[in-house]
Amino acid sequence: MMQRIDITNQRFGRLIAIRFVERKSNGNAIWECACDCGKVKNIDSYALRKGITQSCGCLKIDSVKERYKTNEKFQSNVGNADNLRRSDGVYWASVTKGKKNKSGVVGVSFDESKNKWTAR
Repeated sequence: MMQRIDITNQRFGRLIAIRFVERKSNGNAIWECACDCGKVKNIDSYALRKGITQSCGCLKIDSVKERYKTNEKFQSNVGNADNLRRSDGVYWASVTKGKKNKSGVVGVSFDESKNKWTAR
């Protein structure tokens, strides 16, 4: 059995390791961590020590909010729903081909269980 690295009370970004929870099947330890925002999450110790995980998810949310505040193009379009539609009034999201859409037609997909194309 591998020796567990004790990271109790150590800080990793916005997280503080509180206590060891369990060992995963791959040998990595899972630690209960408290985030500065108040949430408690169980996180892989490898991700903590390598800087892969630095918060419960609030860090990403905060950084996105900050980027939106400083993005002039985004700010100029806030509250302007007209940018979501084409000149004929059809929403762009309904006419653009999604990454998962293999038919090339919006609303048409292949139902593998029936082995047929279906329209929604």
